Amino acid sequence: MNCSDGSTFSAFTETEQEIIVLKAVWELISDMVNNEMFVRISLTDVGLLPSTMTHQRLFNILLIEFLSNFDVASFDLPKPPDGSSLSDKTYLFYLKRIAQKPQLNPNGASLLA
Repeated sequence: MNCSDGSTFSAFTETEQEIIVLKAVWELISDMVNNEMFVRISLTDVGLLPSTMTHQRLFNILLIEFLSNFDVASFDLPKPPDGSSLSDKTYLFYLKRIAQKPQLNPNGASLLA
């Protein structure tokens, strides 16, 4: 956003931006990978198969959404630099940004402790 003096400011703090991204990613992944969408191949195997062809198609659609560009202006997130790779125009850019400079847990200590 632009101020009257020409400078820019963010409607959200860096911590709030991190929360927005993490919440969006959590929901996208939760929608993509859950017990209703997939069944285990066996109890000892970590492989998963889609429950139905409809679930496979839905997974593909949700994965494409996760890996697609999204409107960063809606959340006042910083835009990736010009000339960035295609993956930097997706949620992956913001996850990498969070991993490099976490706001919620900068020391890496357990949140459950």
